[in-house]
Parts: sequence; C-alpha cells; structure tokens
Amino acid sequence: MQRQQKRKEETIQFIQKKLNVEINYDYGDYTSHKTIQSFIDNGNCNFTIKIVNVGMEKINDIQKGIYGASKEEYTFNAKDLDPTNVYFDEGNSGSSEITMDSLEHKKNILYKRFFYEPRSKNKKITCVKEKYHSIKFLKSNRCILSTHEDNVIIPYLLSPRSDNRPRVIKAMKHLIRTCGGKGELF
Repeated sequence: MQRQQKRKEETIQFIQKKLNVEINYDYGDYTSHKTIQSFIDNGNCNFTIKIVNVGMEKINDIQKGIYGASKEEYTFNAKDLDPTNVYFDEGNSGSSEITMDSLEHKKNILYKRFFYEPRSKNKKITCVKEKYHSIKFLKSNRCILSTHEDNVIIPYLLSPRSDNRPRVIKAMKHLIRTCGGKGELF
C-alpha cells in the first residue's frame, strides 16, 4: 500500500511539473498578457486545473480583482474519469489540448469561469449567461459562470516537445487508475 501511495505522489509531481505553466504572449502593447496554468492536488484524488489569463503589467492585481481578467477551473475526482478516454486533441488554431472524459459521460466535473472587470464608478460588470451555465455575482467587480461538464480540458503543456503529450497522457491514465477509475470494458 505504501508503494502504491508513493507511486501516486510521484505521478502527481510529474503531472504538476508538466502542467504548471506560465506563458507570456506579446502581440503589442495593449494585447500583451500572461496565462498561468496550475494542477492542484486537493487530496483524496480530488484535483483542480486552474487557468488564469491576465494582462502582464497587472499580474499582481488579479487577487484584488481590479484589472480585467479571467480564470477557469475544472474540479474533479480522478476516480470519476475514464482512463481509456484520455486523448490529445489538436485545436483549430494549432493549439494542443489533452481531454479527459468522465465515465459514461456523466456531468460530474465542476467547471467555473470567473470574470474580473476593472473597478470604476461608472462601469458596471456585464455577465452574459451562457447556455447551461448558472451565474453568480461576487461583489461588484466579478461574476462566476458555473456548470457541470462531462470532460476536463487541459489546454497547455510546459514544453512543445512532442514526447510530452504522450507522457502526460500516460501519467494521467495511471493516476486515474491509481485513484480507482475504471474504463469501459469494450
């Protein structure tokens, strides 16, 4: 049992090393921003993948919510995922994503999007309710859209090296199985 726990911890550390990413985008003065992605171990096979997008010059203000930014979170228990349905998906814009499906496509993954707007006396936040999303307002400068999904999407990897994708997929499958996730028989 101790050996299995140690292997699980090593697998989590490997995944964190590959998924905890900071990426800088510089498209000119006003469109420069930073994306920060984190793989968080909440204990008992519960995990959160957090993706924060914020203007680079205001990165320290994200906690205060005083600059326009967004944050996405997927919260899930690995045993609810199907280890036979962890795959690489190449997006339309050439970006690469790893997708993990839940068992029998049950909607048991909590997905949240947080929107932050600059604080201003004259500016009110506008939150558009999307299909299937519930909406909450927090204070006057941000809103949360939340829903339950049937898959988790990991948008970024630490390195564009081609061998990272299959290694992360293999590690995620191993983690899911270690946490008790079982795939479909056929």
